[in-house]
Amino acid sequence: MRRWLLAIVLAGMTIGEIHADDVTVIHLRDRAVVARRQIVLRDVAEVSGGPESQRRMVAEIDIDDLPPTGKTRSCSRAQIAYRLRLAGIPAESFRIEGAESVILVPQRRPIAAAEVEEAGRRAVAQALPDARSTDIRLARPIVAHLPELAEDESASFEAVLATTIRGPGRVQVNVTIRVEGEHRLSLPVYFDIVGLPAAKLPDPTPAVRSGDVVRMSVTMGNLKITGTGEALQSGRIGDMIRVRNVDSKIVVTGRVNGPKSVIIETPEP
Repeated sequence: MRRWLLAIVLAGMTIGEIHADDVTVIHLRDRAVVARRQIVLRDVAEVSGGPESQRRMVAEIDIDDLPPTGKTRSCSRAQIAYRLRLAGIPAESFRIEGAESVILVPQRRPIAAAEVEEAGRRAVAQALPDARSTDIRLARPIVAHLPELAEDESASFEAVLATTIRGPGRVQVNVTIRVEGEHRLSLPVYFDIVGLPAAKLPDPTPAVRSGDVVRMSVTMGNLKITGTGEALQSGRIGDMIRVRNVDSKIVVTGRVNGPKSVIIETPEP
């Protein structure tokens, strides 16, 4: 009889030990900082024990969504147990320990103003023939409250010039921010263009300098008369300058049409 009772006791102990080894233990923290959009059990608890396959499955079960920025949310043992059973995990195969509930504290990364600035700067640069010779400066600090991102979110920026760039000065770029394709914010960003590509600027070098000996020409009907003169003023191509005829000493007015070349417009006594 004693041997039979002992066998039953030993058998019970063996069964109990095996059962205990199969149980996955979930030790719930009282507070967890969470950064992903979908919170899973391993974000808020230590998961140990039980078969490895079950332990991995339990650790990855989603239990809640990331709370809004600046808000906290609590998740109780009962809620977690419900999620486990909903996922098909038998109630007898897990045990929840630790805190009665965990406080979920969201952590998001704000989009940096530098990211918005760079998107706007690229739009300006792409509109210029040669941005390398142009200084594009942020005109006003970006002070808007920019969207915040969860750890597994990404943002995209669409920047469009509000007006055509016609010369140095201030330009507005409208930047649209999308998070995972969803529109979050549109804002204007202002830049000052301090220089323009060389192709956009007139040549500052005079074609004729004061004191240069220049070739003068005047056309009268089918007759073209040329002569030599002394420039009394400096001028770029297209400028009107005064020129003294070397032979007659008469001062005339002419239009600069090339290096050391002037077309006479109106003679002066």
